[in-house]
Amino acid sequence: MAAYLAIDTASPEIGVALLHDEQVEVWTDRVGRGSESALGEAIATMIEKIDRVNGVVVSVGPGSFTALRVGVATALGIALASECKVLEICSLKARVLGHQGRTLAMLDGRKQRAYAALFEDGAQVGPRWTWIQVRSCPALERLHFKWSVKAHWFGNRKS
Repeated sequence: MAAYLAIDTASPEIGVALLHDEQVEVWTDRVGRGSESALGEAIATMIEKIDRVNGVVVSVGPGSFTALRVGVATALGIALASECKVLEICSLKARVLGHQGRTLAMLDGRKQRAYAALFEDGAQVGPRWTWIQVRSCPALERLHFKWSVKAHWFGNRKS
């Protein structure tokens, strides 16, 4: 049976998912520092149950540069060892998959910063934004009322 691994390190809450035998196993953890050891242990525990990884999906941003490097390097290492392909996905798009209608995906960028993009039925509508000092954001309020957006916040709101 094929097995696919997904890795997301774009926000303070990192995660791994393994799809195998039509089952999905998920691990998440809120990590401030040391994401590489937590991520490695979680992946090792998940893949010890399978014969081979057939593909890896990894989030490539926006998000914390260092954390994204950890995720991408981990994905590339697993792909090299397993002789499989890596599929990259936008961190914001990954969060709206399965949502219908207009959805505003947001990620905590830390240091009073947020990353956001508007999607409609999974397709990005317009550019990605980076907001500074997101605690008061009139632009977001205008966007919400103008387009009747379902807003989904991913990550920790308290930086």
